[in-house]
Amino acid sequence: MSTLLIVGAVTVAVGAGVVYYGYKKGVFKKKPKNVKQISNLEIKKINGTLSFMDVVGWFKKLSLDPQKDSPFVALADKFEEMFTSYFKTENMMVYPPLPNDTFNRPDNKRLLLGVYDEKADEINKALLIIADAFDEKTLEVLGNESLVVLR
Repeated sequence: MSTLLIVGAVTVAVGAGVVYYGYKKGVFKKKPKNVKQISNLEIKKINGTLSFMDVVGWFKKLSLDPQKDSPFVALADKFEEMFTSYFKTENMMVYPPLPNDTFNRPDNKRLLLGVYDEKADEINKALLIIADAFDEKTLEVLGNESLVVLR
């Protein structure tokens, strides 16, 4: 019985030492995500209502590769917090420096159109649209979601 107690105590001590060493080396720390800015971001302001046909037209003029490109539409205000839950990436995608009034006007609607390149793990094409309103079809496509991947 005493041998069993000694073996148990040694096991606990070794285990505690391993855990302590792991914490000192940062093994158990959550690795921070790499932050990548969206490259090639364009901004377009529309006085009036954004038509979903304009959204479709923007994607149609791009030559997308279905093997690696994932087109998406997102509410611009929610994009940064939603991106990693929709795409398998270790990177956090953020906006590059934007004009100060981009998100300040509450009466404007902001929609981000983008193409996520799965192989490069980045957004290689993006358009931020600021409009007075969205048409019914745009609202229907978004539904209750902040980000919709178009496949």
